[in-house]
Amino acid sequence: MNTPADRWNWRRVWTIARKEWLHLRRDPQSIGLIILLPLITLVLYGYAINFDLKHIPMGILDRDRTQRSRALRDTFLGNEYFRFVGDVSSEADIEPLFRQGVVRAVIVIPRGFDADVSAARTAELQAIYDGSDGTTAGIAVAYADAQIAAFAAQQGATAVLRRAPKAIRATPAISIIPRILYNPELNSANYIVPGLLVLILAITSALLTSTCVVREREIGTLEGLVVSPVLPSELMVGKLAPYVAAGMVDVVLLVVFGYVLFGVFPAGSLLLLGFGMLLFLAGVMGMGLLISSRAPNQAFALQLGFITTLLPTMLLSGFAYPRQSMPDIIYYLTAPLPATQFMIFVRAVYLKGSGIALLWPQLLWLAFTAFLFLRAASRRFVKRLD
Repeated sequence: MNTPADRWNWRRVWTIARKEWLHLRRDPQSIGLIILLPLITLVLYGYAINFDLKHIPMGILDRDRTQRSRALRDTFLGNEYFRFVGDVSSEADIEPLFRQGVVRAVIVIPRGFDADVSAARTAELQAIYDGSDGTTAGIAVAYADAQIAAFAAQQGATAVLRRAPKAIRATPAISIIPRILYNPELNSANYIVPGLLVLILAITSALLTSTCVVREREIGTLEGLVVSPVLPSELMVGKLAPYVAAGMVDVVLLVVFGYVLFGVFPAGSLLLLGFGMLLFLAGVMGMGLLISSRAPNQAFALQLGFITTLLPTMLLSGFAYPRQSMPDIIYYLTAPLPATQFMIFVRAVYLKGSGIALLWPQLLWLAFTAFLFLRAASRRFVKRLD
């Protein structure tokens, strides 16, 4: 027989709900997660995620220097899809411009272009693209083909994308000969695997270290550290050492299995790649320790670690969406993120084989951010109970 206590009672439900609401009101971190996080996420990522890629940096090598070649050049200057960064003086300058990231596309107008079009012969153009960013390269190819096709129509010719340089065509045309640097076949694995390496390292490193201090507080072992003669810096280094070692093991595994499973291996120095990864791990783990020292519990620490690593790394660093498509304010605000600079660094080493002469700005910034996070975490490790 059911007693009154066994029957559903809305009064008891209301009492428990009211009690939980009072607890929630006394927890400002949870209030922030509930109210501010959705709004910040909507505004930031709503503006940042844009599939309409525009303002692709490009240069033009005009070896014909005629009125018609200048007219072709002007078609790229007057549209929103490309951002003209300047004329290229010689073919020897093209490769350095791509390696430095100054351009993503270069159009080469050969000598005799005007004469070929005037004589109704097939005129050739070479279009060179940076294949290290597969998404941007694919879109740039389509945009450039469309611009050249529109110009060809104005000149009374047809634009033809010609893959084989020795192909013969019977009709007068402006033939486009594409050349993709660093990733000729636009293989997505060559582009995705280095990005996944950054994403995996960021998530695992931050989540592992974001609970190491708050966990000690919850299980009651922090008191032992408080009464011990351990300095805050010693505690921080001791906490970090196992995770840094584990992170470097992850690096080796990711590089090896990236090659075994997908055939993707760094074109540049492994030593340089390892040094950059060590700096990145130190910074991300320092951020995790800072979160752990301030979080009231492990659940909140994990949530904050997830928010500060996965979302920015996946959506703002250039991993999933081209950064060129972001509004200027979002582009410049997210440029200093360690994940953004590390993404540039890893893809440059993997695909372009770039060295320290070109990548020292990224290394310097990673070292600076690592110092900031580790310094802030060290200052939080005071010998007292929180």
